[in-house]
Amino acid sequence: GLRLGLRLELLFVSRTLVRQDTAAMASADARRWSGQIAFPGGKCLPQETNVAAAQRETLEEAGLDLTADDFVLLGELPRRFARRGLAMSSFVFLQVCNPEQGQQLRPDPLEVAAAWWVPLSVLATRSEVRTLCLELASSRELPSVLTTGLRLMGVDHMLFPCLALPPPPRDLTTVHLDTLQTVLWGLTLGIVSDLTHAGKIEAAGGLSPTIPGEPRGFSVGTWDGKRSAFASSLLPLLLWPFASRVLHSRSGPMGYDSGRAFWLAGATMVVSLGVLAGMAAARQGLIHPQL
Repeated sequence: GLRLGLRLELLFVSRTLVRQDTAAMASADARRWSGQIAFPGGKCLPQETNVAAAQRETLEEAGLDLTADDFVLLGELPRRFARRGLAMSSFVFLQVCNPEQGQQLRPDPLEVAAAWWVPLSVLATRSEVRTLCLELASSRELPSVLTTGLRLMGVDHMLFPCLALPPPPRDLTTVHLDTLQTVLWGLTLGIVSDLTHAGKIEAAGGLSPTIPGEPRGFSVGTWDGKRSAFASSLLPLLLWPFASRVLHSRSGPMGYDSGRAFWLAGATMVVSLGVLAGMAAARQGLIHPQL
């Protein structure tokens, strides 16, 4: 959501952190997004439209009724591939009334640890973008066969661009501020870039924090943030069939054949992993190039 005032602001939520002692009772989605910065949202109920789901989830999580007169729907951003089998539709709503007189945030402690507005000026920059390193072994983003090949090359981390957000006001949090994670990265940062690009932020002197429309917002490398250019260049090629199967499953603009997509994915992985294995063997001195 967006709201007008002295400056344009975006609404973010921080997902409730799932503790280890309650993880077994939490849903798979709650564990997956535990503690992360996101926009209000969730899965559609049976027979529910995407936009209706966005409105319902925003009311449940942040206490804002997007069907009221003080909000208008501006449009939908391009779909983004969240993971295998799941695509995300993002809708942009604008709060058109005076923020002080309009609806106030009421975060639900069962789902979100905080909900707060962040100035767009904080996000429309690349000078503050840093790198977040996550272990490849714990990744749910990449097929296991690919992570095995990458580890043979000495690649052990995923490298995500990230931004540190200003902390939320204390009265809009349901937990202690010290336990909140306020680092924006991954899918949500990609959506921010799509939004700023669609709003032509460049014309106002700003810049999208990452490349708009980039299908996967990460590269791969080592624990110290050093990027592997060759392995990172393979990722879009390897992941495209999985993303395309979801993104085109309903509209089918190109007569998409999911069976052919998986054949292409398999063929691409076999060829690419053959190259990765060859490079790994060369690194270990098992293959000696001809001089």
